[in-house]
Amino acid sequence: MTDQAQRCRARATEATPARETGPSGACALAARRLARGVGLAAVAGLVMLCAGLAHAAPTAKIMRIDPRASMDSGVPLISMVVDLSEWRSTSDALAGCGTPNSSNDYLDCAADSLERGEATYKPLKWPGEPASGEPDIGAEKQNAQLLVTVDGVDMPAEYTARTRWGKSKDQPGVGTAYLILIDASGSMGGRLDHAKMVAKAFIDKKDRNDIFNIKAFNDIAVLPGSGWLNDANALRGAIDSVAKTSATQGRARPLFNLIKQATIDGFSELGNVGQRVETPMHQALIVLSDGWAGTDASSAPPLAIELGNYLAKGILDENNLTLPRMPIPVVSVWFPVTAMEEFFENSREFMKNLPVPSVGGGFFLVRDGKENRAGNIVAAVKRRFDQMHIVKWKVACLQPNLNQTLKLAFIRTSVNIAGDSFVNAPLGVDPTLWPLDVNVEETTKAASKDPIYPGGKVQIYGNFCWGNDAQRAELYLIPKNQDLPETIKNMTVEDAKSLRDSLTKGGFRGTAIKSGENFVEFQLPDNEKFLTGKEDNYTARIIVLDGKSKRFSAVTQSAVISVKAKKPPMSLVTMLLIGGGAFGGTVILLLLVTVFRSGGKRRGGGGGPPPRPVVAAGGPAPAPFPQPAPVMPGPMPMAPAPAPMGPPGGAPSPFGAPPAAAAPQMVQQATLSGPPGMFPITPGREVRAGRDPGTCEIVLSEPRVSGTHATMKIDGGQLFVRDEGSNNGTFVNGGRIQAHVWTPVGQGASVKFGPIEFSVRLE
Repeated sequence: MTDQAQRCRARATEATPARETGPSGACALAARRLARGVGLAAVAGLVMLCAGLAHAAPTAKIMRIDPRASMDSGVPLISMVVDLSEWRSTSDALAGCGTPNSSNDYLDCAADSLERGEATYKPLKWPGEPASGEPDIGAEKQNAQLLVTVDGVDMPAEYTARTRWGKSKDQPGVGTAYLILIDASGSMGGRLDHAKMVAKAFIDKKDRNDIFNIKAFNDIAVLPGSGWLNDANALRGAIDSVAKTSATQGRARPLFNLIKQATIDGFSELGNVGQRVETPMHQALIVLSDGWAGTDASSAPPLAIELGNYLAKGILDENNLTLPRMPIPVVSVWFPVTAMEEFFENSREFMKNLPVPSVGGGFFLVRDGKENRAGNIVAAVKRRFDQMHIVKWKVACLQPNLNQTLKLAFIRTSVNIAGDSFVNAPLGVDPTLWPLDVNVEETTKAASKDPIYPGGKVQIYGNFCWGNDAQRAELYLIPKNQDLPETIKNMTVEDAKSLRDSLTKGGFRGTAIKSGENFVEFQLPDNEKFLTGKEDNYTARIIVLDGKSKRFSAVTQSAVISVKAKKPPMSLVTMLLIGGGAFGGTVILLLLVTVFRSGGKRRGGGGGPPPRPVVAAGGPAPAPFPQPAPVMPGPMPMAPAPAPMGPPGGAPSPFGAPPAAAAPQMVQQATLSGPPGMFPITPGREVRAGRDPGTCEIVLSEPRVSGTHATMKIDGGQLFVRDEGSNNGTFVNGGRIQAHVWTPVGQGASVKFGPIEFSVRLE
């Protein structure tokens, strides 16, 4: 039988039960009642059940959503800190120590139980995480889903990366802001030195990105603190400055109000640290106190629960709607005053109720003579934080205001995991500075095959939020001598507007021709000043703007869209002028040779008239005298008129027949580009798209796509698509096509199979 089961069985026979809370407490109470009626032999099964119910259901808690990295890198990423664990109450963790009392035996048992690993929680692997512990993004993204609500619609984000907190401490921002509150009231006495030892233990074990703020309080006030620092020596000095306790001010101390005010003040300062320290992604409150409140009614244990839940919500000032939400785990370290029996239980309950285990909170205690527990306490706290997960998501769309709604959920998991959400909560990001989700790789790849040039066109690929509303899309080209900022940290909306206006006036703005969810095509200005580099190695720097949401693509030196470019091709008129001039000189020379050989006179006889000279335009020059009619051997057969272009099989084209003089463009290959990937289509074979991997080359795992949804092929130099009678239709440029009829698809068109949209590139 396990130790936990033995404790549960022992509690089942207690004559005077302690207060029972949580699932294991209820189990123990049921076991005790059963034992009274039928004896211990019948309790064995329920005892084992008690051990199994020790933890609550698996729960995911969002500890922080950090958008800062994306605003620097130009990629629309958010980093999310998630605590994923099963948890249980502190009362359950202490169940094996018997009825709470001030004896050293009870206090030592409680301290040992709480310092032991996983006392109030059990960390969980991320769903899909392999046994090795190394992330497998392909498997994990099938289970985790983040939805962002935009205009009332939940839009999925893209799962891109995950690491454990403990393995990421060298990464920027991966650290904890610890606010340490030291009780310096008269009731602490010599225990003040013990509290200072615990505070220094946290400093001694600080990680690279951890920062601290040391504050002390007495019976009536919160004393001035150190401010937020990451220098270990300065922090130790701040702890030593709390030299002695203050005089006791009576039997009533507003402990609840003191801790709450110190917490609000301390973490409010975190937003104003300026350039002294970098604010980390996580934060925690450390309360070092004897929990003594005397006869103060406002510091009763139930109010400690209220304070813990208040901090767990992460909204310290409900009137300030711009501060980011950031749940604060509370770590309370109790220094019991055993000589004051009348206040012992009240103090213990108050300190025990402050932490919320589901967000990483923890309760610990240090009795007189056991101050060497400081290192164990710090290790237990960090062990819990190290199990948190850092997950990165690509978020293409945001609400155009400060508050956002994001929902984390888990699907297709072997056990149900309760998700979490931020509903209408600020993330601490200006949505107008949130970068557009541009697919830089595909955009630069397309330009490498077909370099852009002044007066030409360019296609930008990405996950855009404007649908087919091309009027929202704007493009700006950066002049060759204009520098870009290294970061947009200090960039304002006015700075962006000024840049936009100057580029428009300078003739560096493109015009959107057409767009879809994942592409936009622009007509480029006829201005060579945006070409950067040298001949045969030109590049162009591009910024794309959503005119409605005022969101830009990356504008920093390292992240701006940079594509291959070239000089504009020679126009037809220029080619004719240059070619005609050279060819005309050759013709004149030939005429001179002819005249010289004929002596400058017209030949007689049956030799016929002199040949008509060919001019630069390619046609015969007008004859200077009448010509005899040619002798025709018979009637010349007439060539049949060309049939109008359309789908094979005689189906009429919805776009009509092309003009008779237009030469058809012979397509050698077509490429479909969309969220599922890029798919080539070549002549001589039909390519099917749908949900069935057994019959389809383009496999789309989306329930609104039919098994075999549509077929595409290249026939006679033209790309065609045919809907195979799908439930949700096939669309070309936004219009639903007729089922079982081949429909032509042109250059740059958008093709949608149900909700999945692709852009088409023809070669």
